[in-house]
Amino acid sequence: MKRMSQRRGIFIIGDSPIFGRALRLSLEAHGRTPIRDATYETLVLTPAVFAETALFVIELWRKYPTGLRAEGLAVAEELRRCGTAALVVSSLSLGNGIYGAWYWDIASPDSMAERCQSLLRAHWQENMESDFAALKKLLGAYMGKPSGHGEENAPD
Repeated sequence: MKRMSQRRGIFIIGDSPIFGRALRLSLEAHGRTPIRDATYETLVLTPAVFAETALFVIELWRKYPTGLRAEGLAVAEELRRCGTAALVVSSLSLGNGIYGAWYWDIASPDSMAERCQSLLRAHWQENMESDFAALKKLLGAYMGKPSGHGEENAPD
C-alpha cells in the first residue's frame, strides 16, 4: 500500500458540482495541493487518479429520485479496500471528535482545510473502518440502496 505522502492531490467527490467547487475553493485558499473534483454521477476512478490522489474528500449524502443514501460511507469503505484514504464531509453536526479523523462536519473542532492537511501529512492509517463504525450504526437506515439505484432496479 502506498503511503499518503507519496501521493499529492486531493480529489473531491460530491452529489452536485456546487459541493466540489465550494470545497475546492476553500482548500485552495489554504495550500498548494493539486485539487480535482467530480460528482458521483460523472465520477471515473482510473489507475492514474488513484496514483496521484493522496486524499479523497467525499460528500456523505447522495440524493436519488427515490431516496437519500449515505453514499460517502459506502464509497469511503470501497476506497479503503483499494488502499486509498477518504475523508467523509457531512452537512450534519456530529463531529465533536467521537467519529475519528476520517469524518468531518461543521461541529468538528478543526476546519476542513486543517483536517485535510493533517491527513495529508499523516501516513496511511488502517483505522478508517473503526472510525466509521459509529456512523454506520447511526446512519444505518441510509446505508441501503434506495429503489432505482443501480442496474438491478432499472426499468425494462
